[in-house]
Amino acid sequence: MGVAYQGAMESVFAIALGTGAGWWADRHFDTSPLWLITGATIGFAAFALRLYRLGSTLNASAGEETSPDGDGPE
Repeated sequence: MGVAYQGAMESVFAIALGTGAGWWADRHFDTSPLWLITGATIGFAAFALRLYRLGSTLNASAGEETSPDGDGPE
């Protein structure tokens, strides 16, 4: 269960980090809101990819714990 919480926190921080980097770039290059939107989009893409990988990992480990017919451990 701890892996799921860790993955969720990493995903949320990906959005915050991407948005923060975009906000910084906008202030630094005076291009508002170009980099903010770009950073938020990249952060959200990283969020979605992390959740997909986490789901694949959790499904794979759940599949190892049960037999192919779903009756329990092999």
